[in-house]
Amino acid sequence: MSKAGWDPATDPILCSPYDPPDRHWALDDFGRAERGKAPIAGRRQPVNISVPEDQKAGRQQIMGLNDRKVNQTVQKIRAEVAQWRADNYQGITATTRRLLQHWTDPQAMKHRLFFAQVEAAETLIWLREATTRQNPLRRELEAEARKHNDGLVRLCAKMATGTGKTAVMGMVITWQTLNAARSTRTRNVQHTDRFVVFAPGHTVRERLGVLLPSNPNNVYDDMGIVPHDMRSMLNRAKVRIVNFQAFTSKDLINDGPARKLLGKARSEDIETWEAAVRRVLGDLIASAGRNGVCVINDEAHHCYLPPEQKRARADKDEDRRAAVWFNTIRALRDMRALGRSDAQSGQAHPVLDFSATPL
Repeated sequence: MSKAGWDPATDPILCSPYDPPDRHWALDDFGRAERGKAPIAGRRQPVNISVPEDQKAGRQQIMGLNDRKVNQTVQKIRAEVAQWRADNYQGITATTRRLLQHWTDPQAMKHRLFFAQVEAAETLIWLREATTRQNPLRRELEAEARKHNDGLVRLCAKMATGTGKTAVMGMVITWQTLNAARSTRTRNVQHTDRFVVFAPGHTVRERLGVLLPSNPNNVYDDMGIVPHDMRSMLNRAKVRIVNFQAFTSKDLINDGPARKLLGKARSEDIETWEAAVRRVLGDLIASAGRNGVCVINDEAHHCYLPPEQKRARADKDEDRRAAVWFNTIRALRDMRALGRSDAQSGQAHPVLDFSATPL
């Protein structure tokens, strides 16, 4: 086909969703595939781009792709994971190996997984189970996470809309739960069967209900994520799906006559973050014991430490919402609810973020 014949608007798909991508479209400064230009050989490199604030409704914003820089850490991790895959997944438990073999077998699944879904799960497993902190890439990634998250380790799978983030969350829950049931390994990873899934609102929370193993429409049975002979073990997983707004600190005196008499609430009248966590998740934390809980964030770009916000509340509405979400997770860490404390990261379980939006 001639260059003039290349039209991503009418024929956008270049690669099979089940195989590693080997071609990609060139993008203009608005992030659009350029018409008339032949696809570029090879996978698109991971880049850091600046996303502009939409200050005027209806006005298209330039994404600053001219200033993009290749994220070398992500690029190297992709290569390491690809080599690990080619070497038949060394350094993991027998349970994890069984799951990876199941997920990559086109005949085993009810609905074959996309390459992006498998790679996302592989990467999280590689970072937590196949490697140790002697690996410089893992050390670098965790150090950067701690620097921007007040000491918290957060790992993000950035997946485009429609690529199946919910299924990958189900894969993570399966990996953790089945290992908690079958493996006593503690050398490099601490598995758990207790999970908190944070959602940004009611609609997303309802959609994530398929992560409950008891849900009639659960993603595990719908996709065939769990080998049949291991499915019963998944039922031990306790998955709590909550809107982060549930942790908004309450006025302990409320808004009745006493509040009118006492006036504006003082700091000691406001529920602490730890108290809010106990109010919403106390039973789950207690049942997790020393293994702790694994936190999964959906639409994780809404959860961040506002630039001016230390322990106080932020001023902007978006920053206030982010502060509630972030402070809740920080409280879980401070309460040692993310598993046994680690001297380097302060938590046994990293926070696992999922988002389609550049962070």
